[in-house]
Amino acid sequence: MHKQTRIQRTEMSNLDTLVQTLIREGHWSDAAGLYRDELGVSLTQAEAKVHALAQELGITDPHRWTQWLAIGLAGASLFVLAGCLQWFVS
Repeated sequence: MHKQTRIQRTEMSNLDTLVQTLIREGHWSDAAGLYRDELGVSLTQAEAKVHALAQELGITDPHRWTQWLAIGLAGASLFVLAGCLQWFVS
């Protein structure tokens, strides 16, 4: 029984080490998928675990700034499109 617990701790330690490596390399979705598959939790729970681990490591989400950039570009595109439509109509 004690040996089995030690093996499970080693496996969990190896899983955490692999997930930390994936997070550091920017593969957050792969890390969440690995947690989901290995721990049998939902994707939302796995993503929350990855974000919590990244915060412990002091790493911010690499895609956060690109999401804001995409939102800004989409907004600017809509603004330009509305201006062009108004110019063509008048």
